Amino acid sequence: TQALTSFCPIYKSKNDIFEIVLTQIMNLLCYKSPEEVNVPLKNISKPTKAARRVACSSLVKICESMGATMLIYLETLESLIIQLFMEDKLLLDERIFMFKALVSVCNEMISYDDRKAYLDNLLSGSENEWASNTVKETLSSFETYLSFMGVGSQDPDNLIHERREKLYRLLHTFYVVSDRSTIPDNPIVRDTNGFGPHAIANISWEFNDPMEEHYRKILPHVLLMIRTIHQLWLPRNKLRVIQAYPHMTPIYQIDSILAADVLGMKFKNNQDKKGEKIIGKWIDNMRNFSYSIIGKSAKSG
Repeated sequence: TQALTSFCPIYKSKNDIFEIVLTQIMNLLCYKSPEEVNVPLKNISKPTKAARRVACSSLVKICESMGATMLIYLETLESLIIQLFMEDKLLLDERIFMFKALVSVCNEMISYDDRKAYLDNLLSGSENEWASNTVKETLSSFETYLSFMGVGSQDPDNLIHERREKLYRLLHTFYVVSDRSTIPDNPIVRDTNGFGPHAIANISWEFNDPMEEHYRKILPHVLLMIRTIHQLWLPRNKLRVIQAYPHMTPIYQIDSILAADVLGMKFKNNQDKKGEKIIGKWIDNMRNFSYSIIGKSAKSG
């Protein structure tokens, strides 16, 4: 699939060839080796995951380099992706790649109204989940957040994993869409297609961002997320967590890989338990996603 992306200039003038290539890539997104046909998706091997990841990356690269051409196939691409979602044939990170691909094509829409309408449709389901009372209650207090992460919880591991994965999926989706969504660089193109300056209640903005309304829906719970995560580092909470759950201590330590990189040293595999590292990485990702969304929203106005 990596080799296929090298021929993007040819695909732009050879639609019949490109349709075959696109179909092939879409088939490879849910590839399994012959020995894994009946293996649950979550249990596929690392080589298979790597092959699928290459297919995902290739699709994104094609959408980035051929966005204008891909507009012709957007409806077909979207229906194929929805089918993969509904049949549960994609891993979590693979689903995120699909959002990257769709937003890359969306960025080629000339009209502000068309682009906004597409993003509205793309994000509506995720925003409804994000605005739910369940998410609000999870983020509303330090105690519920700890329980949600599985600290001191008596819930089965698979249920805890599903909860964390859902919140990660939602926030990662918002992060990817906000990070990838653009407006035209050319001021003339902006002004003549609805992206130009606008004002609301005597407050003016330099440009009209199709993501603006989405930030208003996303930010309340993003800010709750940041506030609750930061409470982990309050001295009283930190002491409480370490005393009650000593296995959580590694989340307060500097990541070994980052420390080795800063010091110019080779990374030596630490002995942290896998579960502790997963929680720490999950917290880091959620914090990073949140701050990126806040930053993008500030530029949006």
